[in-house]
Amino acid sequence: ESFWPYLEANHRTTNTVFHASLNPSPEDKLTDEQLRKIARARREEYLLNRTQLQSFYCWVGPVCESLICVRKGDLWGYVDCSGNEALPLRYEWASDFMEGRAEVMRNGCYGLIDKTGKEILPAIYELVEWNSERGIAKVACDGLFGLCDRDGKELVPFIYRWMGGTENDLILVFSEKHYGYIRQDGTAVIPFRYDDAYDFKDGTALVVRG
Repeated sequence: ESFWPYLEANHRTTNTVFHASLNPSPEDKLTDEQLRKIARARREEYLLNRTQLQSFYCWVGPVCESLICVRKGDLWGYVDCSGNEALPLRYEWASDFMEGRAEVMRNGCYGLIDKTGKEILPAIYELVEWNSERGIAKVACDGLFGLCDRDGKELVPFIYRWMGGTENDLILVFSEKHYGYIRQDGTAVIPFRYDDAYDFKDGTALVVRG
């Protein structure tokens, strides 16, 4: 029984939690068969809950950071692993949570929320693309693109007419007449002098001049 709190913790974090002790209690020493039994019980519980959810909602997503994105009718929201409502069904669309953030849509506009439902970026934007690996969001407002961090702080002002993917260190942007590349803090690295350009891949990018 003393091992269960650590197993439960694995449902509340994206990282696996291990219980380690230099002088473990005998009841903490689980055999392989005991661990398999626990895993089977968890899987059966998950499948049962998922079946029940699918009978109630018209769409059920995967478990992501202990929350499940669901849709009923035209509204989206989130439930926990037991099927209890975690965030109300009030969105026109919603994504799975990644690193504590999810994209949502309300009134035809996009925003970014945390796992409590707090608006990190209010749903007023034409585009919000959350990159969980880099902790940044590409955002479009009034036809111009910029970048915000995981807390909604502006990293790059909304001054670019177009912006490429945010997976690389160098981000392709279009300003006025030409393409160039910036870092996620807004620093211009490669000048705006290309008539056409593409995102970097494996350290190189195709560009066109003239």
